[in-house]
Amino acid sequence: MVTKDPAEFGDNWSDSLDADEFALCRNYFKRKEHIVNTLGFITLRVGKKDYQIVLNPRIKKGITFECPRHSFMAAVKHEIFDGLLIANFMKVTLHNVTGLYPGFTPYVAKYADNGRAETEAQLNAYSKTYRERSTAEFVLAMLHRTSEGIFRRTFSNQSQVFRISKKIYHTITN
Repeated sequence: MVTKDPAEFGDNWSDSLDADEFALCRNYFKRKEHIVNTLGFITLRVGKKDYQIVLNPRIKKGITFECPRHSFMAAVKHEIFDGLLIANFMKVTLHNVTGLYPGFTPYVAKYADNGRAETEAQLNAYSKTYRERSTAEFVLAMLHRTSEGIFRRTFSNQSQVFRISKKIYHTITN
């Protein structure tokens, strides 16, 4: 395997954001009403500098994302934030948050970036469309999401129960 310097692809971990780029990032996250209602802040660590986006000052929970400027801005500009999460390219620090799923990732990547649903009204319309297409599939999806959320809140991802359940789940679904 050949390891290449990230700079060959436009990524330099020391490049910081300019004011316009930070404004674009702030707007990108603040448009997603669900995370504004559930997180207090998002901190972007770009070029060894922290840029804090205050979402809801009453909430003491947040997430720090650390990523090179070029990749981060590409994900924000093209609304493909999931690409950074899937690739495990970005460093993520959770502050009083148990995980990115189910409260963050689907609302940013699936519903907003892919489904174009950022506000609560748009999310309701998005869900309504799915319910109308197939009530049974929608109910099963809701049951799956709800039970997964309960399971993740109940069992640490470091626990033996979690690891065994994950193996069983992947065996059944693959």
